[in-house]
Amino acid sequence: MTSDSIVCIPKHIVIKVIQDLEKGDMNEKQVEILNENLIIKDNYISKQDSVIKTQTEKVKSFESSVMAQNDVNDVNLKTIENLNLTIKKQNKKIKGWKIIVVALLVGIAIK
Repeated sequence: MTSDSIVCIPKHIVIKVIQDLEKGDMNEKQVEILNENLIIKDNYISKQDSVIKTQTEKVKSFESSVMAQNDVNDVNLKTIENLNLTIKKQNKKIKGWKIIVVALLVGIAIK
């Protein structure tokens, strides 16, 4: 017995098998193309995620800088407030001394 034998298959079944094989080959190509597209899109998403992470870190850094500047600003405002109070006290002292000087001058002028 030989392994070669002739099998008779109806023509419409052979055509169907050939069509199925061709469809399978096309489907394999489509899957391959879709997988390549997925890889490309994954790389793109990874790059976007990296950019987003970098920008988020920058935002956090800027927020920290703003908070630090706000703290410095608060200290400066308190310093200004204290200096204004000191100026008012000094102006009152000067006004008091002016009154004393004027009184002395008036006293000297009257004598």
